[in-house]
Formats: sequence, structure tokens, C-alpha cells
Amino acid sequence: MTHRALLATGLLAFAATAPRASADEILVFAAVSTAEAAREIGARFEAETGTQVRFSFGSSSDLARQIEAGARADLLLSADEAKMEQLERSGRVGPGGG
Repeated sequence: MTHRALLATGLLAFAATAPRASADEILVFAAVSTAEAAREIGARFEAETGTQVRFSFGSSSDLARQIEAGARADLLLSADEAKMEQLERSGRVGPGGG
């Protein structure tokens, strides 16, 4: 699955199921390698839902460290499967990244 398809799927699933502090905004931690696709899909998501999408881009390992340290994001798009599995085992993200 491409980064665009993954992010689109994640945003749609998130919008349908995840509780958020604010219904008007979501924060996506995303691997920098997904930046172009993430911004494109985020803009479409905003246009279709009215929900603002903010991004924090970085390396998958840096994003994982931030989450382990307590940083909160509504959605994580990691380019490193091992980092995602590590976060799942630590209870910082749900199974399947949800």
C-alpha cells in the first residue's frame, strides 16, 4: 500500500472512531518520507470534513521517542514497522497503529 493510501485510510478510520480533545483539529505524527503525500491528503481531508489537520514530521525513530516520552498525537504514520511494534508493545499505540 502506498503512503497516500495508508494515510488516507488512517485519517478516515481515525475520523470514524477516535475520540479527540477537539473535533476541529487532529495532530498527525508522520515520517518525513510521507510529507508530500500527507500534506496532500490532509488538505483533502480538511476540505471534506472541516477538521484541521496539523502535522509533526520527523524520523520514525524520533517520533517514536517523542510518543514514548508522553507526546500525544491523534495518528502516527511511521515508516519503520519495528518502531510501531515497539510502541504497540509499550501500550503507547493500539494494535495495528490505531
